[in-house]
Amino acid sequence: MRQLTYYLQFVRPAGSPEGAAATANGNTLTTTIGSPVDGHLALLPGSTASMKNTAVLNADSTLFFENGSIQFGDGATSLTFISIGAGAVLGQPDPSSPLLHGTVMWKVTEGTGRLSGVSGAIVSNFLVDPATNQLIDNQLHMLWLPLANSY
Repeated sequence: MRQLTYYLQFVRPAGSPEGAAATANGNTLTTTIGSPVDGHLALLPGSTASMKNTAVLNADSTLFFENGSIQFGDGATSLTFISIGAGAVLGQPDPSSPLLHGTVMWKVTEGTGRLSGVSGAIVSNFLVDPATNQLIDNQLHMLWLPLANSY
């Protein structure tokens, strides 16, 4: 098995229809350890990934279960996922913004193309506006690939 770790930031603009996919570009993520700690995300041109997901919220909209899929580039490579336990909506960190902060962990259940035989997990740390369907989803993927599928 070969470990594959990467970061994606999926975005769905405000006003997107219900069920619309979120998209992510390739990127470089830089973290500087110093005073202060700093982070910088630079998007790269080229192919994108798209994510579709479905969440089922509890009665007070603070916990949810989710499943979905991510397609990479032309769609020949994809993966599916399901939540590991309940995700949590943590609240509104900025009172001047309608965005809610939340987090969830997903288990990768299947892969196709270059991700055939994949296993692993994804951690999602997101901002969402339920009224406009806006989403900013920061994901860290840690996957395990059979050696036959190594790049």
